[in-house]
Amino acid sequence: MLKIRNKLLKYTKKSTQTFPYTVDVSIYNPVTKTNEKKRTLWEDFINNFLKERHNIIHGHVLDNPNDHDSLSLAKVKIEIIIYVYIINITSASNPIIFLEE
Repeated sequence: MLKIRNKLLKYTKKSTQTFPYTVDVSIYNPVTKTNEKKRTLWEDFINNFLKERHNIIHGHVLDNPNDHDSLSLAKVKIEIIIYVYIINITSASNPIIFLEE
């Protein structure tokens, strides 16, 4: 996970230094979603993480079921999601894409 995070961080910083951005979404191999109602791995991760947080905050669980290692891994996964989001937004907002049409 750390390799992926570091690769995306480095790529995001490098490709968004100047405008127009030079991002390419193929860096993380995006999969186009079909009309299925099946959740992706990342959607399940976010939902489970937020559900655990909700249960702790509202007193449904009195002890924290996560240890330091699992929280560190969750932090890295969230960073990956953020970098992919930035890559998607900057790719979609790039004016050069609209010139190709």
